[in-house]
Amino acid sequence: MSQPVPNDLILERYLLGELTPADHEAVRSRLLVEPGLRDRLARLEASNPQILERHPPNAVVAEVRRRAAAVNDRPKRTFFPALAWAVPTLAAAAVAVFVVARPIEGDGGAERVEELGVRLKGLAPHLACQRIRDGKAEKVGTGAEARAGDLVQLSYVAVGRRFGTIFSVDGRGTVTQHLPRSGQLEAVALTGPGEVALPDGYVLDDAPAFERFFFVTSENAFAPGLVLEAARALASRPEVARNAPLDLSAGFEQSDLLLLKAER
Repeated sequence: MSQPVPNDLILERYLLGELTPADHEAVRSRLLVEPGLRDRLARLEASNPQILERHPPNAVVAEVRRRAAAVNDRPKRTFFPALAWAVPTLAAAAVAVFVVARPIEGDGGAERVEELGVRLKGLAPHLACQRIRDGKAEKVGTGAEARAGDLVQLSYVAVGRRFGTIFSVDGRGTVTQHLPRSGQLEAVALTGPGEVALPDGYVLDDAPAFERFFFVTSENAFAPGLVLEAARALASRPEVARNAPLDLSAGFEQSDLLLLKAER
């Protein structure tokens, strides 16, 4: 894997002035020398007025409040999932918000909106991937073809799991940590709902055969190093590294996404 490339979320935050001074300066420096990055920024900037025209913020807020008020009028001890619009917060991105009402004891039977989120029953945590080649993004699944120079943007879907780590194993037996960044001692607290993009995209190097990404989750906090030991053990066995699962202890869930490397 080579140098991380800012994804659209980072560029949107750059446009909105939400980055730290150091991160803002890092993106600005990249923009000065990378015409392709400047073009992506220009497209995002141009798309913002279109999204706001389709979803005026005042209308979105009014609709969410109206549906929350409807939830409060429901009888005691009922659950009312209500789709509260896809709310645009960043260019080319929207979040489907589900409002779940739960009864609150001792308040005269009134209900309140207690949770915003999605708990996707029956689904397992998994990875999603966009392969960006020649300026074109394509969503791909496990087994898709990739080649050196492709930009890969990963996202995870936590499905309610609390902690996780993401790393990859390639055809050279190299293990690369993607989330959290290398050197951090604790797995990240996962967020959601829906797909959550990693902070950086990555350009695939010329490692042969495959690039296999793993997403390991747990209900409890853990050190990524424990999982990376299992990853290195798997990577040391090239005859099974493409398909075999990680040897993990109880309490972990794992999923993977395999990209098959092709020659240019």
